[in-house]
Amino acid sequence: MSSPQFAWIPTGAVAALALVLTTACASPVSPTTAIPSRPEASNPAPVPTSAPVVLTVRVLRRSVETPLPGATVMLGVHAAQVNAEGVCQFSLDAGATAEVEVTAPGFQPLGAIGVLNNDQRWTFYLEPAGSAGAPSFRVVEVSANAVP
Repeated sequence: MSSPQFAWIPTGAVAALALVLTTACASPVSPTTAIPSRPEASNPAPVPTSAPVVLTVRVLRRSVETPLPGATVMLGVHAAQVNAEGVCQFSLDAGATAEVEVTAPGFQPLGAIGVLNNDQRWTFYLEPAGSAGAPSFRVVEVSANAVP
C-alpha cells in the first residue's frame, strides 16, 4: 500500500488561495434575488378527445318501406323516439361502439352493433309481430361509409 503524498504550500500562498476562494464563492443573496429552483415537471398535454360523430337512425316498415313514427331507438341506456319521418339522431365520440335496439308496438325488435368512425346513417326495417318465420330478435352487424 502506498503512503499518502503531501505537498507543502508556503504560508503566504495558502492565505492568497483562501482569499480567492472566499471572494469567488461568497455571493450574497438578498430577499429580492430569485433563487433558481428545480424545474417542475410540466403538465402532460391533454389527451385530445375524439370529435363527435352523428348516428342517424331511420326506422321503416319492412313490407312497404314507410316511416314507422313512434318507434323507440335505444343506444345503450339512451332512448329516443323517431319523428314522423321515422328518424332520430345520436351524437357519439368517434371510435365509439354503438349498440342499437329498435322497438315498436306490434313489430319485431331489431338491433345492430357497429363502431362509428364518422357520421353514419343506419336504416332498420321492422317486420310486424307474428310474421311467418320472423325471429323474435335479430342482431345485425353494420358496416357503413361516411354520409356524403
